[in-house]
Amino acid sequence: MKAKAKDYDLVEKISKKYGKKLIINDENLTEKEIARLGFYYLGLHLTIGLNDIHEVSEKIIDSSYQSKVNGEKNDDYGIDAVHIDKEKKRVDLFSFKYRDKFNNGDTRSPSELTSTSAFLGQLKRKELINDKENAKITSEFINDIIELERKDSDIKFNLYMVSNDNANFEEENASVKEFYNTYSWLDIKEINLIDIADFVSLKAETNKASIILNDKEILQHDMDGYTTANSYVAKVKLIDLIKITSKDDSIRQEDSIENEELLKKQKIDLNVLFDNVRGYLGETGHNKKIIETLKKEPEKFFLFNNGITITAEDIIVKPVTMHDKYRIELHNFQIVNGGQTLRSISFI
Repeated sequence: MKAKAKDYDLVEKISKKYGKKLIINDENLTEKEIARLGFYYLGLHLTIGLNDIHEVSEKIIDSSYQSKVNGEKNDDYGIDAVHIDKEKKRVDLFSFKYRDKFNNGDTRSPSELTSTSAFLGQLKRKELINDKENAKITSEFINDIIELERKDSDIKFNLYMVSNDNANFEEENASVKEFYNTYSWLDIKEINLIDIADFVSLKAETNKASIILNDKEILQHDMDGYTTANSYVAKVKLIDLIKITSKDDSIRQEDSIENEELLKKQKIDLNVLFDNVRGYLGETGHNKKIIETLKKEPEKFFLFNNGITITAEDIIVKPVTMHDKYRIELHNFQIVNGGQTLRSISFI
């Protein structure tokens, strides 16, 4: 199965949207050039889950990107982006190929692989470099990787070859085979248009959950008096938050769950985070603090946390028990802010 022209257009549209979020040094870029810059963001999000635009920018070393976005000169040595995860002992390297028009070809040129050899060769030789004049940013990443490997030789290396066309490398090609043999310590992953199109075409599944709150735990705000849209500010226990975001549909729709041991076994339905603009970044300093507070000082969690924002297609509020409590039913809801908090809670 191959991606089609409409898939190319969809990926370009989304790439362009991301590109326009960037603060670009060069104000005279064409729409295609903006889409090409945004394609880095989309690729890094798809492959390793990075979402924050500033965090993504810090990992891109591509010469063209650095020049157009930051006004910086940097020889990228054939690698466009670098992600180093010291805790997971992993280094992710990226090579991006953005086509200006839909290309239905089957085979990628081996030169796309071999063009990364300057960067990879430096890693293979394990020689520190100091090219501050021409490749300051690249040098820093190469040296960080070499220093990391000197401390721990058990590092996993991934090379992502990301493109917005249908082509793949021909494994029997002599140049391709030689590259694979030369850099056998690399796990080479090809991501092409069909992979990206499948990702961006996904839609959130329908869902439903309910929760019981007393009248002192919920405050309703009528948005404008002319529409049916309303907002609510509510005080929700963590045990109830875990309940309504559980993968178990029957548990989500229970009014309340008192069995904490049962809830400890639940897994988050990641579908409720579909619209969240930030994926889970792993055990970052911020997330570690969330976990530490919950374990050691749970009573202070409210003080240190900004809360969670949930949107829903429909919110049905029904009074129960003499109108001092309410059953809140959420239909097709998404957590659009607070995904980091929710996923950190799941580690407790």
